[in-house]
Amino acid sequence: SENIIIENEFTSVMLSPEVGASLSSILVKKNGACYELLIGVNEHGIHNLPISDPPHAIHGLVRQRPWTVGKVTDTSAQLEIELAEPWPYKGRVEYALSLSGRSFVQTMRLIAAPEETRPFPGGLGWHPWFKRTLGSSEMYIQSN
Repeated sequence: SENIIIENEFTSVMLSPEVGASLSSILVKKNGACYELLIGVNEHGIHNLPISDPPHAIHGLVRQRPWTVGKVTDTSAQLEIELAEPWPYKGRVEYALSLSGRSFVQTMRLIAAPEETRPFPGGLGWHPWFKRTLGSSEMYIQSN
């Protein structure tokens, strides 16, 4: 599938479902800032992940796989992906993105499959990459 763009008067977000649901860009229209993020299952814990970029692991198991696109509107998108080898547990990740006024909201859920009876360790996170030149004006980022 093609890239998905959600936008409002403040922000435009481009998402690439075929490339690990990575955020290709986030354009803050007021000052032209651009951020890129990658998404993946946490590589730390009791299971070793393969090394695809020596000496580092692959930064998760869903980064380079295509995601299934669910509902998409002008200002929101929903995606999901089934977990697969080398991850030893059955389950999926749900990912929702939305723009509301000046806010960009991302939500991820790691869900064990109903038939999975073993303890289900895992983690989710975003791997940010920031464009080095953001323009000449000051910019503030708030996180909570």
